[in-house]
Amino acid sequence: INIGVPRGYTLTEEESSSINSKLTAVQTLIQEYEINYILGTDNTSFDEFKEKVMQYGYQDVIDTYQAAVDRFNAR
Repeated sequence: INIGVPRGYTLTEEESSSINSKLTAVQTLIQEYEINYILGTDNTSFDEFKEKVMQYGYQDVIDTYQAAVDRFNAR
């Protein structure tokens, strides 16, 4: 997953640790979905897929990066 954030932002150790585990889970979910979608073995709607991604903690990842960007912009 490529998330666009400015150069020079920093994550705290806690933030980094938290998002690394969530991003790994989300990336695995996306890869599995892509393969199964291409093969035609997954009949999950895209809305259902997006909801599942959010259940894996992706909103926390977004919020963490936003906090880092906010800190960067506030300096």
